[in-house]
Amino acid sequence: MLNTIKSTLFGERYAKIKFRLAMVLFFCVVFFGSLPGMRKDVSHLASGLVLHSLTYMGLALLLFRSKVSQDFRLDDVKAVLLVSLMGAIDETVQIFVPYRTATVTDWLLDTVAGLLMILLLKHQYYARKKGANSEA
Repeated sequence: MLNTIKSTLFGERYAKIKFRLAMVLFFCVVFFGSLPGMRKDVSHLASGLVLHSLTYMGLALLLFRSKVSQDFRLDDVKAVLLVSLMGAIDETVQIFVPYRTATVTDWLLDTVAGLLMILLLKHQYYARKKGANSEA
């Protein structure tokens, strides 16, 4: 089971699908987050800190080593930059929604959450790669 999860996260097979899934998830977050009362409906489940962290860590998880096209892979830096851009877009959209507020703090939280996830995945990726090289 663990090997299946690792091959899905780090392997080539699902690289393009992971990117597309991240885009769909992001647009769902922006769309549903802009609906009247939606934020209030989920606030009893978790705080804004938890929601932002989990959402953008999830996006980073999908974007890590994903492929935009056959020739363009998202490396660690590009993945963090894309997560940060997604957070900025999300906050910018909130400027135009009357019952929502955009904050730089939320954007920074989104970016840090994405960065932490990428660092964790990168550590796991290189540990896995090192273990494969030592067995050979």
